[in-house]
Amino acid sequence: MPLHPGLSAEVQLTVSDADTAIAVGSGTVPVLATPRVIALCEETSVKAMEDDLEPGTTTVGMRV
Repeated sequence: MPLHPGLSAEVQLTVSDADTAIAVGSGTVPVLATPRVIALCEETSVKAMEDDLEPGTTTVGMRV
């Protein structure tokens, strides 16, 4: 399954208290937590690839 230049996707998130660094334990300030940002990137990547994936398959990350 090769990647194709120009793949794109979009996801949206309304940030809540549960998404903050304080809530997820990744910091001490009420900002969007880095782990949540990474999860959004992963979600968007899967969405961008979903039309090219065979049924029952998904994508995996190698490096952050």
